[in-house]
Amino acid sequence: MLTVRAAHEDDRAFVRSLIERFLGTAPHWRTDEELISATEREFARAFDTKSESEIMLICENAGGERLGFAWVVRDKDFFTGDSHAHVSEIAVTQDGAGAGRALMEAAEKWAIERGDRYISLNVQARNVEAHGFYLHLGYSVEKVGYAKPLPT
Repeated sequence: MLTVRAAHEDDRAFVRSLIERFLGTAPHWRTDEELISATEREFARAFDTKSESEIMLICENAGGERLGFAWVVRDKDFFTGDSHAHVSEIAVTQDGAGAGRALMEAAEKWAIERGDRYISLNVQARNVEAHGFYLHLGYSVEKVGYAKPLPT
């Protein structure tokens, strides 16, 4: 039995501990230090500001062991200006244990409760397993982004 709840201050270190899960799928030209520093900064802001327009969700098993987190923020649709939910970051301690699905279901519920028309997320191109996971949950590709490092 998995449960999902809003994060508390004592979840800060747990969320921080999962940042390294992002390292293997980041673009080759991004340094680990760059990714860790930026993610730590944004997570600290999320825990410090407690905004009504975002939520950090924590998934736990029946024994209270934390299995993952999802950080969901509200954003504006480029075309309509309407608010929508966006899963900014999600990570689990172990793939295939159901925590990712539980977190995504909770994120969708949070968005529906706020009247959002849709929920979005971004996946690194190298994160092939995640692409299949989100397609299985009913998500579809909306756009593809490109970046090119330039000489300095």
